[in-house]
Amino acid sequence: MTFSLRKVIIASVFYIYLLTFCNNSLEILSIKNAFAEQIILKNKEFRRSQIEEKIDVIFNNIFLFSPFLEPKISFLKPEGEQIALSDFRKKFVILYFWSSWCNSCVSQIKKLDELLDELRYRNIEDVEIIIISSDFKNPEKLKRTLEKAKIKLKTYLDPKNELAQSLQVKNLPTGFFIDKSGYIINSFSTVIEWRTPYTIEKIIALKDQLANNTQNQNAETNNAEQKHDESLPESDIIQFSKQKKVKLIN
Repeated sequence: MTFSLRKVIIASVFYIYLLTFCNNSLEILSIKNAFAEQIILKNKEFRRSQIEEKIDVIFNNIFLFSPFLEPKISFLKPEGEQIALSDFRKKFVILYFWSSWCNSCVSQIKKLDELLDELRYRNIEDVEIIIISSDFKNPEKLKRTLEKAKIKLKTYLDPKNELAQSLQVKNLPTGFFIDKSGYIINSFSTVIEWRTPYTIEKIIALKDQLANNTQNQNAETNNAEQKHDESLPESDIIQFSKQKKVKLIN
C-alpha cells in the first residue's frame, strides 16, 4: 500500500468519524433544545396558573365582601379641580391608590394604563380606572413624574389623604372595585397582571354581571310596587303616589 493511499484511507476514516460525531452532537443538541423548550413551556403554564389563581381569589372574594356606599369625600383632578366618586356613577370603577416611592405601584400603574388602552380598543366605555396619588401636593410635579414614566392614565390627587383614610387604606398599592351604583364591592392589596386576557375577561364578566343584577333588582322592586298599587283602594293610591314623589325629591 502506497503512502498516498494510506493517507486517503486515514482521511476517509477521520471524515466518517467526524460526520458521525457531528450527527450525534446535532441529535444531542436537538434533544437539549426540545427539553429546554418543555421546561420553558411548563414554567409559562405554571406562571399563568399562578396569575389566574391570584385573580380568582380577588374576584371570588367579592361574594364574601360586604358592599358599602362610596364615601362623599372629594379629591382633586390633575388640573386641581375637585371631584368625587359619585361623579363616576353608571360606570364600573377600578379605584387604585399608589405612591411614587412604591416601585410595585409604578409597575401596576403602567399595567393599568395598558388595561385601559385594551378596554377602549374593545369599545368598552363603561369601565373607568381612577388612580389616586397619596404623596403629591402639586399637580404640576405629578404631571412631570407621569410624563417621565410615560404613563398616560389620568392621575388624581388626595393631598390630605382624606379619601384614603375614609377607606382605611393602610398599604400601597391598594385597590377597590366600585359598581355602577356607587357601592364598593371589594378591596385588594396585591400585585395583579392587569393586561392578561384572563384578567380582562374577568373584569368584563364582573361588570356585566353586576349590571344585570342591578337591573333584575330594579325590575323586582318595580313589580312589587306595581302589585302594591293594584291592591290599594283608589283613595289610598293617590296618597301612596304622593309619598313616592316626596321620596324621589328627597
